[in-house]
Amino acid sequence: MRAFSAFSFAPYARGGVGVALFLAISVFGCFKEPKLDVTQPRHCQSDKSCPYGYVCGPDGFCCASSDGKTCSGAVSTGGAGALVDGSLGDVASVDAPRPETGAGSGGARSEVEPAGGGAGGAAGSGGNLDAYGTGGGGQRDSGLDSPLGGEGGGSDGGGAGAIGSGGVTGTGGTNGSGGVVVTGGTNASGGVTGTGGIGTGGIGTGGIGTGGIGSGGTGTGGTTVTCGSSQKPCNGTCIPITSCCGGCGGNTPICDNGTCVGRPNGDACTPSAAAECLSGVCADGVCCNVTCDGQCEACNTTASKGTCVPTTTQRTPCTSDGSSCGGTCDGTAAHREACYYPPSSSVCGAASCNGTTKILTHARYCSGDGRCNAATTDPCPMGCATDGSAQCATSCPAGTYFCSNACVESTDLHCGADCLLCAGTSNPKCYNGTCVQCIDNSTCSTPNPVCNTSTHTCVQCTTDGNCASSTPRCVGNTCVQCTPATQSVDCPALGYGTGSTCSGDQCHCRGPSPGNLLQNPGFESSLSSWNLVSPSYVSHAGDDADSCVASGSAHVSAYGFEFGKVNQCVAVSGDHSYNFGYKYKQVATDPDALECILYFYQGGGCAGDDWTMLQIYSGAVPPIDNWGSKTTTVSPPTGTGSILVECQGVNFYDGWFDQVYLNGSGGYY
Repeated sequence: MRAFSAFSFAPYARGGVGVALFLAISVFGCFKEPKLDVTQPRHCQSDKSCPYGYVCGPDGFCCASSDGKTCSGAVSTGGAGALVDGSLGDVASVDAPRPETGAGSGGARSEVEPAGGGAGGAAGSGGNLDAYGTGGGGQRDSGLDSPLGGEGGGSDGGGAGAIGSGGVTGTGGTNGSGGVVVTGGTNASGGVTGTGGIGTGGIGTGGIGTGGIGSGGTGTGGTTVTCGSSQKPCNGTCIPITSCCGGCGGNTPICDNGTCVGRPNGDACTPSAAAECLSGVCADGVCCNVTCDGQCEACNTTASKGTCVPTTTQRTPCTSDGSSCGGTCDGTAAHREACYYPPSSSVCGAASCNGTTKILTHARYCSGDGRCNAATTDPCPMGCATDGSAQCATSCPAGTYFCSNACVESTDLHCGADCLLCAGTSNPKCYNGTCVQCIDNSTCSTPNPVCNTSTHTCVQCTTDGNCASSTPRCVGNTCVQCTPATQSVDCPALGYGTGSTCSGDQCHCRGPSPGNLLQNPGFESSLSSWNLVSPSYVSHAGDDADSCVASGSAHVSAYGFEFGKVNQCVAVSGDHSYNFGYKYKQVATDPDALECILYFYQGGGCAGDDWTMLQIYSGAVPPIDNWGSKTTTVSPPTGTGSILVECQGVNFYDGWFDQVYLNGSGGYY
């Protein structure tokens, strides 16, 4: 639907002190042919006031309609303009047009297509309601001299009508000087579909004649531009499609195929305007693909501008004392973040020996941080080596002897600057002017038969080759049983059995797993932690299930009706399963010769009466005097708080128990 402007008039009396006039009725209508066949719009009070075939519409104008309810052919008025001077004019009948013409800047759009009104205009001095006006922003109807239509800009109206693509913004109306100040119409934007505002004329103080409603003054309308397929409209002109309308700026200063975008990598930039870069990064004066602040990387190289790459150029000078140890940028990806410095193994000064001063200057090495370490020196009491190497001589020339810090021609057995006599067992040898314990193994004897040539002292060993038998490994110049790295070889070889381990340079028998609830379950060196029943018939035996020389087992026997037993109480949970087992050896072929019994108690500490028990016989009989094993899964009754584990012989047979376990973590012994 399209909006029509209509006027409502309050009675006007000449000479009156106050005039109340308000214009606020919007009439909506849609119409087709026929159009009003008059040269000017005609006011009406009834259908009789209109020509044949027309009716008086709701807006007070004659229009073509058969039902009289909608004014589908009415001539729409231009928007009310503001008053120019508000001077008094004559009042004519509503049907008689007045000759005066008011100039307004922008009236409402005309509904007689394709013309539209301006964007609000000013009424002329003494202008009447039917006066002509030049509208601003809309195209005046070329087929009808509409008294309320206006001459404007774009063909579809720059005022109340939609502005053509890139149209010029319509100018708002000017308030009349004599009437109530009313805001002029809203200007149409210069965009593609901006809508021009409807200017409202002010009310003159002299009544309707003076300061009447301008019928569309002259305004600045929009401009419709039609462009070719390779162009597009921009502010009333055609530009190439690949161009950007109005130019680019801010954080998107670059025009890329008609779209304003950020600067591509490689474009010049400043750190304060990094947001202008597509990447958001400005490094080394160009837009960069990543943050590029490493010591040996740059983003502005000629070959890779805009991409951060390793470089041989130092961002800031690397530390250097001018020697070969100075830091550099080697251009590799591995060293792009920081300067590369030669390692401390790099020689930066050769060793030398001064035969005159008998001073040895050691080789100099890089510090690893850009400097060459200072030279260190040592005296050469016996002079420099005679083989051409930069070393001190280790002995005096033939026919001389080292004494008083020099090689002298003397047979005196003296050493050092004071020519001390080297004797005894603590320092019998002279080495480089000092009395030492040994120079080679020939000076040493048991129990320390080896000469440590670093300290020139006699020690037990310097390598495993110096050790043997029960202590085959050399640790800290001392022969020991084992090392953790060699325990699987050393300890079984020394009789500690399968699974033995090394700790503190000593071998140990295989120990229980962390989940075993029993204490001393392997009877390693005694029966401690176990209760003995009929102790006369229980003893600790040296026989071990793993044949470990440092462990043993529990030996049980019987006499009459008295049976030797060992037992131990452990706390358990009644809703948990346990692995139970033991190793055994017996002298009889009876499969029930040995057993372990589990007594279940509701409370802790195996107190009170047990409420159930489980007998676990050895079962299969291994060869006599050989070890066998028994294992099973135990699920205590719900509510069990403790279990008494008791192992014994049956039917008066001797037996041995070892490596007993009750393990709740899924493991075994």
